[in-house]
Amino acid sequence: GILLNLFLDVPLMNLFSNIGIPAYYGAILATFIGTMTSVVISMIYLNKNIKFHYQETIKIIPRLLISIILMIALGMGINKILPINSTSRIMQIINLMISAVVLFGTYLLINFNNIKEILPNSILKRLKIK
Repeated sequence: GILLNLFLDVPLMNLFSNIGIPAYYGAILATFIGTMTSVVISMIYLNKNIKFHYQETIKIIPRLLISIILMIALGMGINKILPINSTSRIMQIINLMISAVVLFGTYLLINFNNIKEILPNSILKRLKIK
């Protein structure tokens, strides 16, 4: 995926620039293609080696979308409470850490059952999650 992104960046940026679209969209598309290639390769590997099936994952997508929307709203709320434009780097780092911990913890609380449903039993046993 990284190599594909590397090889597609400049050609897609030139192409987009030549057809009148801002060049950074070419870089975005190259990154998307590289990332999706990595995801597809990972999915094929999981399916072949540990017999991971995606039917249950597809059923959970609506619940995950709802949780993502909630996380975005929570993140926007945290940004309203914490001063984003602090001039102190230390304060910015502390604010970022607080946001990360709150959002990560909330995400795990909201999606713990979804995560358990998606992962196969063999992985849950390795992670010692029941």
